Amino acid sequence: DERSIPARAFTRAFRRARAMDLHTTIHAGEADGPASVFDAITHLHVERIGHGFRAAEDPDLVELLSRRGIALELCPTSNVATGLISSIEEHPARALYDAGALTTINTDDGAFFDTNIEKELRLAHERLKFTREEVRQMLFHSAGAAFIAGTERRSLAREIRRVSDGAMTTKGGLPRKVSSRRP
Repeated sequence: DERSIPARAFTRAFRRARAMDLHTTIHAGEADGPASVFDAITHLHVERIGHGFRAAEDPDLVELLSRRGIALELCPTSNVATGLISSIEEHPARALYDAGALTTINTDDGAFFDTNIEKELRLAHERLKFTREEVRQMLFHSAGAAFIAGTERRSLAREIRRVSDGAMTTKGGLPRKVSSRRP
């Protein structure tokens, strides 16, 4: 609960995780405002922000996210389902992407919110007006932000390229099904 327990309360735990060479992410900028994203960056030094869409309310914060290459794990369906955003079209994913934030599209809890990555990518394309190439770029952002070894990241990027190259030549421009093969 980012409102009740601020990020700085976890400073010691995150410092310890980084000392153990663990990657770090936290929910911020979802139920609470942009200050929670700023605190996650400055107190916890995270590599990714779960949700983080409220960062769009602060252009300086978006610039900081961009400069540091901190990925935002955006989950449009989840944010609408929880009532944090009134409609998909009002989701700030487009504004964050256009402002240079490292945006990724995600499902949050796919079973709970009755979604999957294919649905989320289609929403991004059809209702948030991302072009096919921009959706593809966000997939590459996801690969770059994945907490996996460099060889696995390169393999994932190759798989994204392979699937999306084929999809770019078909009607609709987005893959019908992403390979379930793990890198």
